[in-house]
Amino acid sequence: MLKDRNLASSVLRYIEHKDHNLRLNVIDALGKLKAEKAVSRLAEILQKKSFFRSKKVKSLQFAAVRALGEIGTGAAKKHLKEIAEKGSGELKKLCQEIV
Repeated sequence: MLKDRNLASSVLRYIEHKDHNLRLNVIDALGKLKAEKAVSRLAEILQKKSFFRSKKVKSLQFAAVRALGEIGTGAAKKHLKEIAEKGSGELKKLCQEIV
């Protein structure tokens, strides 16, 4: 278990990398590792607001939703429920499906 936590910490460092595909892979890995430490960072991605959301931002948000669902802690579920209740569009729908 300690190895997984160390791995998650190492992976988490790349969550803001310039390479979009690397960021998607990082988010996916954090979910698979059930990285509780990453919940707040994933929630930040999920709640990122901008007038024009690019396809890249949307894909990161969808990946963050799936990762939070895989992590499954109370804190992760809280963020998903918040978007499921107060969010909009496809992101809201995905959160509702996962919660």
